[in-house]
Amino acid sequence: MRPKKVSVSLAAALTSVSVGTTSTAAQESARVQAAIAEPQGLVTPGCTAGVFRNGKIAVLAASGAADIDTHRALNVDTQFNAASVSKQFTALAVNQLVAKGEIGLNDDVRRWLPELPDYGHPITVAMLLHHTAGIRNDFWLMAWAGHASMSAVTRAEALQMVLRQKHVDFEPGTRFAYSNGGYLLLSEIVARVSGLPFEVYVQRKILSPLGMARSFILAGRPSGDTNLAKGYSLEGGKVTLANDHSLFGGSGGLMTTIGDLARWDHDIDSGHVVWTPQIKALMLEPGRYTDGSVVAYPGKIYAAGILLGPRWFSHTGGLPGFRTLYARLPDGRTGVALLCNRGDVDVWARANAVIAALDGGLPPVNEPAPLPPALYGRFRSEDLGVLYDFTPAADGAVTLAVLPDGANQPRRSLLLQRLPDGSYFPLDGDKLVPDANGDRFTIESGSTRMEFSRVRAP
Repeated sequence: MRPKKVSVSLAAALTSVSVGTTSTAAQESARVQAAIAEPQGLVTPGCTAGVFRNGKIAVLAASGAADIDTHRALNVDTQFNAASVSKQFTALAVNQLVAKGEIGLNDDVRRWLPELPDYGHPITVAMLLHHTAGIRNDFWLMAWAGHASMSAVTRAEALQMVLRQKHVDFEPGTRFAYSNGGYLLLSEIVARVSGLPFEVYVQRKILSPLGMARSFILAGRPSGDTNLAKGYSLEGGKVTLANDHSLFGGSGGLMTTIGDLARWDHDIDSGHVVWTPQIKALMLEPGRYTDGSVVAYPGKIYAAGILLGPRWFSHTGGLPGFRTLYARLPDGRTGVALLCNRGDVDVWARANAVIAALDGGLPPVNEPAPLPPALYGRFRSEDLGVLYDFTPAADGAVTLAVLPDGANQPRRSLLLQRLPDGSYFPLDGDKLVPDANGDRFTIESGSTRMEFSRVRAP
């Protein structure tokens, strides 16, 4: 389903929300505008930004060009490709069907995708949601198969490429590896369970109920909207058109505006039309590995298409010509959204600049997570057949003794220093990274990872 090509005025876009008009609000708005300002004006792409408080719009801002060739400016009604911010919409569609009892989070996905090979260990819906299934990334698969343009790849071709893989990248449920292919499979499950094409389901069950009239999921053709942001890359000061991206939904594919993301934020805050209490609980439940430990992402925990930080939850999106972000501070009832049509933008940094411009002294959206607990005691690797025994040393360091199974004397002893991110170094030049609970750690060397789990007392 494709929306009509209409231009919705700002007044119409703000039907259910209001903008502060006091001098203080005007000053805050000016600071936000300065935080995203593109000093070169309409010769460079830029960003639109939204700040939402208590479910209402506090600030909207825009700077830069939507189309450099025609010098058409970005505005708060400009439509963007949301990139991976789309994943929370896919996750919500899945969780709607979970809430209705039509999908089980712990069900084997081959129930709905019987053509997916049997990998020896079941892949569950939850594993796809939390990127722990080991499913390969369809973008890379298509590129390796010789497809030079993602916009020329059909949904059916990408789906078939993922489904034909004879192997997963690791035992499902044991590791985190961000996978667009996994979210493509989730969108197909939604389609098969609901009996509707994925883009139609999202339109009927999520976007339309929220009044997100400027939003839709791509379905094989690019948006024809007259207020569309073209994507650009910037390298060495040169601006290049970068509009090649997939034209289907699942891992991405949402076209939206800052005004429509205000409606999304409003529903999370107080509307609860699609973000019901049950859906909210499902969306924000931390992902877990098969051993029960939480799915850690650098500085955060991965939930259902959403990253859980110490105080904010968020997700970013990235394409060669776009960078996007939606973040929410539940305790402060504050949301922040960024839609940028330049691929070089650091959206974390720009979001933090927007937050710093606000009244109230809010924490940065990507504030560092608390350090994992210091390692102590014994851990074992099934793959190596050894015990790692940690004892505290001075200045936060630990002494590591490596003991073969059944041995009382260490094969080797090392002093490991703790780094600011909570990891330990050096272990033959490699980092040792504890999980958030201190019950497991990994040794990382390039693309190779070795996992150790705590040995419990008998």
